[in-house]
Amino acid sequence: MKTQKKVVPILFIVLLLSINLALALTATTANARMVLYAVKGDTISKTILVQNTNNISVNLEMFASGDLEKDTKIIEPNFTLAPGEDRAVPFTIKVKKSGTTETKINMKFTSTEEKNGIGISSTVVIIAKDSASSDDSEENNSTTNSTGTSLGIGKAISNITSMNPALLLVISLGILLLLLIIVLIILLRKNKFKRAVSRVE
Repeated sequence: MKTQKKVVPILFIVLLLSINLALALTATTANARMVLYAVKGDTISKTILVQNTNNISVNLEMFASGDLEKDTKIIEPNFTLAPGEDRAVPFTIKVKKSGTTETKINMKFTSTEEKNGIGISSTVVIIAKDSASSDDSEENNSTTNSTGTSLGIGKAISNITSMNPALLLVISLGILLLLLIIVLIILLRKNKFKRAVSRVE
């Protein structure tokens, strides 16, 4: 009987956690990292693909930080995405420094129904030369991504670092279920041990 009284609160906690996980907001972008080649003085125009993989609408707020924060302009920094909608958000960066710079395009996803939110960022690495020269042309004209495809100047090497929310939920629930089974086994063993001790006495 005592074991059942202990199990009921544990089941209730597991249920609450699983509901919370199911309602958790997720944020996804297809451009987690870009490596761009440029010449000092260039203006780079690119887009970041943001995706709403949630089953509710989300408000999106975007802003820059890092080395070229003041020289980065996001064309549409605030908008709403419907469930399943994605949008390519254009931005420009004025390359005022030579060398390697790192700028982040930050994205804050907020539920339209509640005030909870989540943030992710896309890192834009720019490798800028002082001027274009014939010696550097071969180095700058192409770079290779992980699949071996040749990319021209200014092309982004992008990594998709999003995880399917449904898969995340299944994994989390599986872990919780495993923990619950372990706790039940421990409680049942303790109960059997107490019964055996009471019989001996």
